[in-house]
Amino acid sequence: TLIVWILGGFGTWLIGNIGARPGVESVHIGASGLIFGWLTFLIVFGFFTRRAWQIAVGVVVLFVYGGVLWGALPGTFGVSWQGHLCGGIAGVIAAYLLSSPEREARQRRKGSTLPSIPA
Repeated sequence: TLIVWILGGFGTWLIGNIGARPGVESVHIGASGLIFGWLTFLIVFGFFTRRAWQIAVGVVVLFVYGGVLWGALPGTFGVSWQGHLCGGIAGVIAAYLLSSPEREARQRRKGSTLPSIPA
């Protein structure tokens, strides 16, 4: 949550009003960036960890709530698609960062199965 909150908020701050009509301000309020971050986290975390049950959870989440991801694209003026997009990107980054112990353990296991080369 902290990763999505900080990175998503920072990204929204960086690109805040891009794509808005002149004189129209986007509204960046609410927890939608956080929701998009959680959604993308659940969808991709299993792919980073390569665990079947986590991938299954991600696929279920994608089918149930995946249509919401269209909100990360410009559409309705005045709605913060920027917050949605940055929250989603932050969710992917959070999944990558939080899966690193499992990815490193997989690399160690993979490396230990290789025969050692005599010097």
